[in-house]
Amino acid sequence: MKKRMLMLLMILSSVLYVSAQELKVTGTVTNAATGAGAEGVSVTVKGSKRGTVTGSNGDFSITANKGDALVFSGIGFVAKEVTVDDATMSVSLEAAAGNLGEVVVVGYGTQRRSNITSAVATVKGDQLIKRPIASTSMALQGFAPGVVIQQGSGQPGADGGAINIRGIGSITGSSSPLIIVDGVEGVSLNDVDPNIIENVSILKDAASTAVYGVRGTNGVILIKTKRGQSGKTSISYNGFVSQQTPTNFPNLLSSVDHMILENEYSTNAGGPVIHNDAKINTYRTTSADNMNVFNTDWKDLIFQNSGLMQNHNIIINGGSDKASFLVSGTYLNQQGLVVNNSFKKYDLRMNGDINLTKKIKFTTDLFYTKSTSVQPGGMSPNEIIQRGISMARLWPGKFDNEKYGDAGQSNRINPVGAAESSGFNHAETPTLSVRFGLSAEVFRNFVIDASYNARTSNTEAYVARGSYDVYNPNPATNTYLLAQVIGDSALNYTNRRNITNQYNISGTYSYNLKQDHQFKLQGGFQALDNRVTAVTAGRQGLPDPNRPYLNLASPTQQTSGGSATDYSLVGFFGRFNYNYAQKYLLEVTGRYDGSSRFSQILNKQWGFFPGVSAGWVISRENFMQDVSFIDFAKLRVSYGETGNQEVGENYPFVSTINAGTAYYFNNVLTGGSSLGNIPNEAISWETSKQSNIGIDLTVLKNRLNVTFDIYQKKVEDNLIDFPISLAQGYTSSSTIPRNAASFVNNGWEFSATYRDKIGKFNYSITGNLSDVRTKTLDTKGRDIVSGNQLTREGYPLFSYFVFLTDGLYQQGDNFTVPSNSTRTTGAGDIKFVDVNKDGIINASDRVLIGNNFPRYDYSLNLNADYKGFDLNIFLFGVGKRDNYISGVAVQPFNAGNWFASGLESALDRWTPTNTDAKYPRLYSGGNGNYVSSDYWLRNGAFMRVKHITLGYTLARNISEKLRIQQLRVYVNTVNPFTFSNYEPGFDPEVSNTNGSFYPIMRTTTVGINLKF
Repeated sequence: MKKRMLMLLMILSSVLYVSAQELKVTGTVTNAATGAGAEGVSVTVKGSKRGTVTGSNGDFSITANKGDALVFSGIGFVAKEVTVDDATMSVSLEAAAGNLGEVVVVGYGTQRRSNITSAVATVKGDQLIKRPIASTSMALQGFAPGVVIQQGSGQPGADGGAINIRGIGSITGSSSPLIIVDGVEGVSLNDVDPNIIENVSILKDAASTAVYGVRGTNGVILIKTKRGQSGKTSISYNGFVSQQTPTNFPNLLSSVDHMILENEYSTNAGGPVIHNDAKINTYRTTSADNMNVFNTDWKDLIFQNSGLMQNHNIIINGGSDKASFLVSGTYLNQQGLVVNNSFKKYDLRMNGDINLTKKIKFTTDLFYTKSTSVQPGGMSPNEIIQRGISMARLWPGKFDNEKYGDAGQSNRINPVGAAESSGFNHAETPTLSVRFGLSAEVFRNFVIDASYNARTSNTEAYVARGSYDVYNPNPATNTYLLAQVIGDSALNYTNRRNITNQYNISGTYSYNLKQDHQFKLQGGFQALDNRVTAVTAGRQGLPDPNRPYLNLASPTQQTSGGSATDYSLVGFFGRFNYNYAQKYLLEVTGRYDGSSRFSQILNKQWGFFPGVSAGWVISRENFMQDVSFIDFAKLRVSYGETGNQEVGENYPFVSTINAGTAYYFNNVLTGGSSLGNIPNEAISWETSKQSNIGIDLTVLKNRLNVTFDIYQKKVEDNLIDFPISLAQGYTSSSTIPRNAASFVNNGWEFSATYRDKIGKFNYSITGNLSDVRTKTLDTKGRDIVSGNQLTREGYPLFSYFVFLTDGLYQQGDNFTVPSNSTRTTGAGDIKFVDVNKDGIINASDRVLIGNNFPRYDYSLNLNADYKGFDLNIFLFGVGKRDNYISGVAVQPFNAGNWFASGLESALDRWTPTNTDAKYPRLYSGGNGNYVSSDYWLRNGAFMRVKHITLGYTLARNISEKLRIQQLRVYVNTVNPFTFSNYEPGFDPEVSNTNGSFYPIMRTTTVGINLKF
């Protein structure tokens, strides 16, 4: 009996001893690089099967003995062992090479890169800062495959890029993606200073954008700005100064060549000689004196502005464990090439975070920006440049005494006078956005997030037109005589106010079942309302455009107007994530949206948009453990359905009322109103169905990352117009819109990054390549026409509808077969192809050919650094694209509403001695040579060196002596070289030019990054 009691006491003592050593260990795992909680990290007791996984904030709880080793491991992190010596611990994990451990912003939440199952591209803010340019949209160009960003202008304030994600998103509606900055929708991407951006996420497939419902078809761009960090307050300054010049610009004919070619132009059509030999010889032998002989350099006269650009940014960052803040201020001043053309912008951003308790966090974001755009009042910069490249040098532009010539025009409008003295087109837009957010962990792993945003912008614009005097020279008296006063001295004023309110609330619950099963469930609600009001007024007789006040103009001729419109949106969204052993991943999303833009009576306001995606991390399978060169491999598949409500006005399903419509009743003209457009109450949003298959691969010890996606995006219910009879009484429309058309985009995307180092030399190479092909599926038999581009079933969207050509007629050819009754064909004219073989050239011979949307979009990004020096070279290009060129860009002496000259390219026109010419013979009226044909289609493919940046960062030991954290200086050039076979003098990145354009800029920049 005593032995049994002794044995029992020994067992009980052992149990008590072991129990005394066991601890319930709780703690938090964070990312060492960002300080953010690391979700999904495996925590195991070494040598046992006990384990758990960190929650959404990186927290964990596990039972272990004192002295045990806890192993922390996760994809994208370097594994770490920590010995248990206390019941609480904080563990910081270093990121492994590559980006698998980074936290990526997705719709209404975040995910680790390794767990993403849809098509999401990311760009870090540090990458954007290396591109010192005015528009953030252009800074994004080339970073993400499948994201096409096209710049169409270099005009200050209008030099941003048009963004298309995975092709065109609509035939008649908007194809622009939804932009969201720190949860705030509707913000212009170019209003966000790259210096303040932490990262950018681009959601490309419908599985990732389904949570945005009726606004998800065209993709979503999520921007997260920087926030305050606890610790010592730091101050940083980032600034640069740039000189802008055109990337390309056409050259005018000389005065002598102009006269020779204009004579040819006239006499070929049976007209008289315009310039006699004596005049031509005078210009050949006599220097210009601006009285008898002229040699006007229109480009020099028009481009009198400095073209300087400067950008200055200051960021103040600091805080403690309880509260942190970040304040950023930016000033941008961009001068154009044309006089009285500039853009200025002021930004102020304040981001604040307050930890009310360990579980409750309050955030507030205040953003204020004010932009000011100035243009000449009497003519747009594009038109000034268009006239400048087409005015003859022998026409007087500006005399030595600052008086304007008549520019050889019957109406005496002078583009130099229009630039300098026609008044001002001035627009100022202050915008204020305030956001309040609250995040509370109600209980373990259940977090509620709520936010409210109010955003107001108020555009005050006026066009104050002035007048300028035009003179004619009088050689007899060596004086200049007043010929005409140009301009109407009018003032037009507009005030437009835009107010948006946005409300969000969501709840997220994370649950781990043992170690291998991780669940996350999210549900939320969003509401948005917007109202836009506008007031307009105008008066004639403004005495001075520098004093643009209505009361100073004449009250005898005045106008006034106003408008108001609003819309609202309500949505319920949800997401479910399942992760088994970091190997099998599933995500299901959905949104139920209601939009006021469509009919409630016909139940067209509400719709459901689902998305589902799955991932298989192949590299975690047992059969892959012996494949040493593969570090990570994941296969992704996704499908989703989204909508596009941007299909016209806010209420396309109802008629607008046109006030002021008069009608005779009993021979008395009576005022009234009329219906302006033809309503269709059955109108709804356009829809898209998208599928995606992708693979993510990391090999060679995390040196090489590869991503490949192939997708199909089918867009249905496109809004197109159908004709109806005018007899129905509508004043402004003869068509009715219907959701009737559909098309499909098929594409693929490839991206690869290689990183390595040789001693202290670090380098990386990133290459992107993508392609998308569009095919029209159904238009109900209708052709959708847009200029010389047409959309027809079976062809790409917006194909060119043109005649085919077979070179130029030569002497001795049969000019009458096929017959072309619209012209007298001769040698040097364009030879059109009789496609249908009926012996006649007419509209039936036109075909669909070519496409303007870029294909084989590619980029190459090279980075290197060595002992403080850093180098970045970025190349961007398009492998296949067609551009149509017309107007003064190729047709000499014909500008429509003004007298024109020609470009130097016209020297290569057909003549009996130049039969292998590039351009047809000169002929007054064109002789049919300039109708839409493939003769004027140009190869728009190009490769451009977009950026070269060389920087130097001061060594740390020296900067510490100077009491600064960092000092970096750099030089940069944008668009220094372009390689293409495009039309001489024009930029291939600009679409379909007729000579009206603002050239894209080549810039040379000096900058500094300074941090205290």
